[in-house]
Amino acid sequence: MKSLLRTQPAEGRAAPALLVAALKGIDASAELIHVGGGHWWLGVVSPSDMREQQGEVILAHERERGHESNPRNVMLGELLREGYARVNGYTTDGDPADDVTDYDGHLVKILEDFRERDYWYNHDGGKAKMLERLRISAGEGDENATRALSLDYAINEGRSHFRREVKDRKVFGFGGMSGGAGRIITLG
Repeated sequence: MKSLLRTQPAEGRAAPALLVAALKGIDASAELIHVGGGHWWLGVVSPSDMREQQGEVILAHERERGHESNPRNVMLGELLREGYARVNGYTTDGDPADDVTDYDGHLVKILEDFRERDYWYNHDGGKAKMLERLRISAGEGDENATRALSLDYAINEGRSHFRREVKDRKVFGFGGMSGGAGRIITLG
């Protein structure tokens, strides 16, 4: 299969060589891809079965759409099959090495934005959080988290509910299936 990571769209242009070299100095798997118009995607290549499956789903959906398919979605599907993980997207009418607008609406330089994202990814537990989310998304349940959530509810919310609704009540009215219409149970 021809690699899209080395190919640009027909109307596209290659990323500036100095910018790409600087990005690869931060992470050797970094890729900056022009996706048409003034849009650029920055990502890293890290193949995984999950990304490949996501790419196949996108491509199947776009094939179903036929002539109405979105070229960017097709490109994203192909990139995902190759292991591309998008870090951020940017828009600019000029050189991507200059100031650009990220997809969150902030005016940034791609190199500085990637350097900051990479730092926090590696130093703030971002890598561990991402791997945990991938593991859970792949269907591996997190029993410990579920157990902790249940325990937290029992200790905090459950006790409050008991104090608010049940404690010190002498009369409980039950209707419907639990005792018949209007049935009242009186304690003590």
